Parts: sequence; C-alpha cells; structure tokens
Amino acid sequence: MAIWKMYSKHKKELLTQRRPAMTTNSLMMVSERSPQNPHIRLHAGAIFNEARGRAIFGNLKALVLGSLAKRAMPSLSSRLSGRELAGRHELGQRTIEIERIVGSESRVAGFDRHFNPLSESTRERWVSIAALCLNDIGLPAVDLIQVGEEYYVRDGHHRVSVARALGWAFIDARITKLELK
Repeated sequence: MAIWKMYSKHKKELLTQRRPAMTTNSLMMVSERSPQNPHIRLHAGAIFNEARGRAIFGNLKALVLGSLAKRAMPSLSSRLSGRELAGRHELGQRTIEIERIVGSESRVAGFDRHFNPLSESTRERWVSIAALCLNDIGLPAVDLIQVGEEYYVRDGHHRVSVARALGWAFIDARITKLELK
C-alpha cells in the first residue's frame, strides 16, 4: 500500500454498510469495495462536507477574532524569503508524519493551514481520492519539500487533505530537501 494510515472511525462505519448498488447503464451489481459504489462515494462526500465545514467555521471564527491571516496556508516562498539556498538534495521516498506538513510550494489558496478544502470546486476530485482511500486502494506518494523539520507540498494537496480528514498519521512522500545558509 502506498499510503499508511491509522484505523479510523470512518472505515469502521463504512464496513458496517453492506448494501449492493446498481449501475444505471447495465443494472449490474457494483462491487461493495468499488470506488464507484454510491454508498462509498456518499460516505466520502460526507467526509468532504465535514472538512469543508471545518474550513468555513475556522475562517468565520478567525474573521471575528481578527486573525484570518493565521488561518491561511503558509507558502514555501514566504518561508524562504530573504534566505539564501545552500543546497538541494533528493532524499527519495519516505514515510512522513502528516502533522509535519505545514504548507504548500504554490497552492495556498485551495486549502487552509490544516488542509481543509476552502472551495466547493475541489469536491469531485477530493471525493474521488477519498473513495479510493476508503477502499484501501494505494495512491502515488505525494511530493514534498523539506525545509528544516517542516514539509511543504509540491504535488498531492488533495491526497494530504483527504489523509488528514480520515485521521491518518503518516503518508508516503518523495522528499526534496532544501538547505538554507
């Protein structure tokens, strides 16, 4: 499996739902473990709604408290601002604690600092990835940039978001380490 995770309540709930579904084209039974199973997609959609709700509530709370800037996802460019690069090394694939992923190389507008989706426009892709994860279908490793002990996402924002929403503790990643002077 490409991504490691902790047992989550979402998986337990999903496994108790054993209802076959029909396809509209051929009326054939869809496998209960299929990402196209409407029950799994419905469950993945509910998890998206929870994550999206956390983003909305967090932003409203921050707006009232005057700390909206603290909710924004940190960018790698702001972390590197005014610093000189001493070196760049490819570290290969490793398993990383998700909590150490703190920001993004470029896509800071799509997710909050906790990788909750900020826009409804990400729903379809997010739900598709969540359905695959709920079915234990391995996904490619994400691409991360390491600066000190922190990691920034280069590729795989939706996968990190889904993994966090599902309560996973670790994710497989290809790491590029940047060393600063």
